[in-house]
Amino acid sequence: MPDDGGAGSLRENLRFHIQDKNEKGVQVDLAYDGDSNLRKQIDKLQKQVRIRRVFKFDRDFESAFPAEMLVAAVTAYLKHFKDAAIEVSVEGVDEMLKHRKPFVQVEARYEVSIKKPHLGKLLAIELLKMSDRDHRRIERSGIDCAQNCPAFYGL
Repeated sequence: MPDDGGAGSLRENLRFHIQDKNEKGVQVDLAYDGDSNLRKQIDKLQKQVRIRRVFKFDRDFESAFPAEMLVAAVTAYLKHFKDAAIEVSVEGVDEMLKHRKPFVQVEARYEVSIKKPHLGKLLAIELLKMSDRDHRRIERSGIDCAQNCPAFYGL
């Protein structure tokens, strides 16, 4: 059997996870980093499970956000999981985003392992804060802020 660098086991784990969601009646949208090798696996996966939509980030999840939002989310993450005194700068985030694997830079610099689900929640909070300042940006996204936003703020 050829060595696929773990892609087969990743696809199997993802398939089981999506299959479980399908069986529970949950519609699955799949987003993935453009710098990953998952694109090669998507076609096979879609033949095995129901995926409503697939979205590929040009590069990766993190670089899809403006630097100011990343600064706020990364700072909040580091304050919560590492050191309450840490502050991250826009210049630091801009420098980090120049690298192929931007969050490896943060992990090395601050000696922390970043869990993307936690960071994703913090980015969602920053997005919702932005929507409070400028409701037009989120109005057409399909999110009902009157109903859903208070739950995010409680994270």
